[in-house]
Amino acid sequence: MNSVDKNKGYKTSAKGIALFGGLQIYKILLSVIRTKCSALFLGPSGFGIYSLITSTLTSLEMVTNCGLGTSSVKDIAHVQDDMTEVAKVYRALNRFVWITGLVATVLCVCGAKYLSISAFGNPDYTIAFVFAGFSLLVNQLITGQGALLTGLRKYKFMVRLNIWSNTLGLVVTVVLYWLWGVKAIVPVIISTAMLNLLFSCYYAKLISLPKVALSVREIWQRGKRMFKMGMLISLGGALSSLAGYTIRIFISQISSVFIVGLFTASFSLVNTYLGMIVSAIDKDYYPRLCSMESDTDNFNRTINQQIEMLVLLLSPIIAVFVIFAPAVIYVFYSERFQLASSFMVLAALSMYFYVPAKTISIAFLAKGDSKGYFINQLTFVTYTLVLNMIGFHYGELSGLGISFLAAYLIYLLQTYFACRRCYLFNFDKQILIKVGLYMILLIAASLVSLYASSIIRYTVGSAIVVVTSLIAFMDLNSKLGIINYLRKKI
Repeated sequence: MNSVDKNKGYKTSAKGIALFGGLQIYKILLSVIRTKCSALFLGPSGFGIYSLITSTLTSLEMVTNCGLGTSSVKDIAHVQDDMTEVAKVYRALNRFVWITGLVATVLCVCGAKYLSISAFGNPDYTIAFVFAGFSLLVNQLITGQGALLTGLRKYKFMVRLNIWSNTLGLVVTVVLYWLWGVKAIVPVIISTAMLNLLFSCYYAKLISLPKVALSVREIWQRGKRMFKMGMLISLGGALSSLAGYTIRIFISQISSVFIVGLFTASFSLVNTYLGMIVSAIDKDYYPRLCSMESDTDNFNRTINQQIEMLVLLLSPIIAVFVIFAPAVIYVFYSERFQLASSFMVLAALSMYFYVPAKTISIAFLAKGDSKGYFINQLTFVTYTLVLNMIGFHYGELSGLGISFLAAYLIYLLQTYFACRRCYLFNFDKQILIKVGLYMILLIAASLVSLYASSIIRYTVGSAIVVVTSLIAFMDLNSKLGIINYLRKKI
């Protein structure tokens, strides 16, 4: 492969990461405004009501959506050059999202009383769940249209859709909360879902698909494959959520709710801001990988290039989180959360292993091996939960950080060897050397952050951040021509 084609692959990866990473930053900013306004107009109790209703709906949605939003992307991406086939896949998908969406809504409406009792301990919010349940159907319809845009890699449409729906959704949310307060919670849930559907329909309609007719048998045959694969993906996600819930219950039982709050706050911070980069995996990288599943060389090259780009972009950010953990916690929370700084250092470092593992694991989905993906996830979730419990039992939050570090390292090795055996995947040696170099720098930063005095932490640590950033920039420039691009623009 010549250097021009190779650099084109890097530029494609970088474009996707920059596009969806930037979108994620915008969504985070809107989320901060939404949270502040919600807290202002709803108060703590109203905010709690909103959280309980939405978390209950999310749990029900996770069970009933059958992972169609992920599994269908593969089928669409695989036939993206044949719009007639795309139309057939999309038609079958539409029938299945309607069915699963209606099932979710019916379950929510019929079980509204029990959902209210489960969430609040009383049936007072039965009517709220009855009306809010219609958002489950709307969200599932959005999932189908989103899969079409993702599978065909219509990035501009996806970004515009998210910008418009999230921005107007924020405006509607603030206005309704300002007018009606707590009584606006359900109207906000429904109206924001309808706004998302409106924009989703608009951008999906911009894709010109030929009209196709499918028999019930054809719809079932096409949809069955998506449904089967999606169910295992959905189950894997549900297990991850269950494991997260279990470790929080475990911490609260042997320690306190205060420690649960420290854990949740610091881990959410790491996931949110490092997730800006990782968001490109689902939106850009996954459909690209699906389109080349039968080309082993390109398949492996794409995985390696995606890992390299993510490592180059993530390493400086992780270094900043590791060295300036106390300052980051103070800015986003308060002095009371400083007890979680050592955990946040280790959690940020653990992402260095998690991101490559996540990138490689997408190979299971791209190959259509939902069973392999589920087994891989089930194994990962099981030992992560066990290690988390052991780590917290013996070392509290610091022990929990070490357990995440160990679990993600094992996950990386496990996923690599599984994909090597099943799909002949191999790490590029040059990339391994770079991964090793940044790992040494980040481990050094972590040791300085955890064990050195404040003066040494910020002086030596800042030097490590600068060195890491410079090396990463030089690597990125050699692949993307950043300096030449800026010169032309200036």
